[in-house]
Amino acid sequence: MPSSFKEMYPTTWVIIDCSELFIETPSSFRTQSVTYSNYKHHNTAKGLVGISPSAAVTFVSDLYAGRSSDKQITNDCGILKLLEDGDSVMADKGFDIESDLPNGISLNIPPFLHNKEHLSLEEETET
Repeated sequence: MPSSFKEMYPTTWVIIDCSELFIETPSSFRTQSVTYSNYKHHNTAKGLVGISPSAAVTFVSDLYAGRSSDKQITNDCGILKLLEDGDSVMADKGFDIESDLPNGISLNIPPFLHNKEHLSLEEETET
């Protein structure tokens, strides 16, 4: 683990993010609908990837329809079952999963602006 992680995030077990892959437009309109990504403006398949703080790929989920949310994929793919008491998950702010984590697992995500104009100095430093 890099020394900066050891100091700031010593319990980080995995850093997660979802990635989308372009797919051919399905012939079924229903399938087109569930695979269409508003983010990519294309039909996609989406999967979750987990890496360790030392940058080793430690988890790759199955692929889901591109319209699936990060939260849905995280809850369904099985990664949460691999966490142990005291572990921490690092993710971007799109992962609204704190209430879904097993007891004893913490979530480290960047601070949100919410209805504020600026982040505090502490929040900027953390980000």
